[in-house]
Amino acid sequence: MSEQAQPGRPAAPPEHSPGPVCGKVLSHNSIVLPLRSATLKDAVDELVPKALHGAGDIVRSSAKIAESLKKGLSLRSVEYHRGLAFLHHRLKEAPAARMALGIAPDGLEADGAPGGRVFVVALFLKPTREPGYDIPPWARKTMCSERMVYRLRTAADVGAALQALAEP
Repeated sequence: MSEQAQPGRPAAPPEHSPGPVCGKVLSHNSIVLPLRSATLKDAVDELVPKALHGAGDIVRSSAKIAESLKKGLSLRSVEYHRGLAFLHHRLKEAPAARMALGIAPDGLEADGAPGGRVFVVALFLKPTREPGYDIPPWARKTMCSERMVYRLRTAADVGAALQALAEP
């Protein structure tokens, strides 16, 4: 529960609220826990619609976008870090940067991943017109540790996952 603000101290943040940067792109609607897929490639089909949720008509193109991203997995669109896979893809039609997070407590088969498995998948979709890195620096800073991957893969529910991200 949130505490009341005391003089000289700000009120505690509400339970399960993501960090300030993370909270701009992640919500309960953009997290899949648990992923039902057996492989990283199949998880793309679960994550793309979540990333595009609320983005307007582009959500109708989810299957097409997922296929395009899956083709790029072996080429350039995936980066692995200690049980975590960052997937990134640029879209001409994207209205703004979008993100989805998938958590597979038992892991997903992932060709090319150290150990052959990943437990957390962070998908970033970004408009082609937007400059900058495909994987935001806050995501690397927050998620690229064994501790964070463990906290996410053992999260009991989406709220607990958001809480873990709020307190890296």
